[in-house]
Amino acid sequence: MAENSSPRFWWVVASKPASGWHWNDFFADPDNNWNAWGGKGGIKSHRSQTHIKVMCKGDVVVAYQAYEHNILGLILLRKGKYHKTRGKWDTFDLNPKKFVKLNAVVKLYDVREIPRAKDTIEFVRYTRPQGTVFEITQEGWTRILELISKQNPDQRHEIATFLARSNKMPPTPEPNSDDGPYIQTGEKESKTMHRIGQGQIRQAALERYGNRCCLCSIDDPSLLVAGHVKGWAKGKEARSNPTNVVLMCALHDSLFGKGFMTLAPSNYAAIISRGKLSERARNQVKSVTLNFRLPKTDPPGKDYLVWHRKNIFQM
Repeated sequence: MAENSSPRFWWVVASKPASGWHWNDFFADPDNNWNAWGGKGGIKSHRSQTHIKVMCKGDVVVAYQAYEHNILGLILLRKGKYHKTRGKWDTFDLNPKKFVKLNAVVKLYDVREIPRAKDTIEFVRYTRPQGTVFEITQEGWTRILELISKQNPDQRHEIATFLARSNKMPPTPEPNSDDGPYIQTGEKESKTMHRIGQGQIRQAALERYGNRCCLCSIDDPSLLVAGHVKGWAKGKEARSNPTNVVLMCALHDSLFGKGFMTLAPSNYAAIISRGKLSERARNQVKSVTLNFRLPKTDPPGKDYLVWHRKNIFQM
């Protein structure tokens, strides 16, 4: 069955563990029969039945756990158009091969704080929501995704890959929109200065690195960051020096900026922190990190890398 041409996003509730419906059951063993998802009572509500009938293959499910009040992950629908009940309850199929289980759950309280949440996230609209499946608008999905990414910076690459598979990557929000916290008090002047100075540095870095992260294959400019080895605030004399700028994807830029990763001054090999990252996290970082790609000109300065290793990197 063809995927829906118009993106749809769904907030799907699993009831408390005592009832036998917990999202952890799916994430622990996605190949089991948990992919046929349903539930007592709520799944039979008129709202849920109406939504299930228009669900399509490739739609995104936000997995919400009732009573714990947390978002646990994201999943794609495997099929669609569920016009008939199957057995005792209406159900829909989750794809056991395409999902993201969040390392840090997102709390309902934070979702309620999203601007226009009640208008864009159906579940939030009601004080005591009745049902299992609730609709999320494109705007609501974009806001939820921003919140998930902010609270799970180490999974941004995984989430981006998941969204690429779903073909439902939300548009980049307009930075000057009055709708939402993109322009806040005291930040407007900073953003203007950033465009004048950092914007030129970024464009030069994109050209030198061929619009591609120096440590992985991501080549979408919207996912790339021109970061300073010696931070903007740490060395004014080095801000515009191209050898103090590296082009990385958002994930590697975050790891580098927070000191979870550095580059060896001798051969630019990626060095991942042992003291601050678990072995599991280290392996995850290694799995998405390739050999350093030299830029066309002005590779990272060794003096700057030595400074980064001494002052930023966390062994």
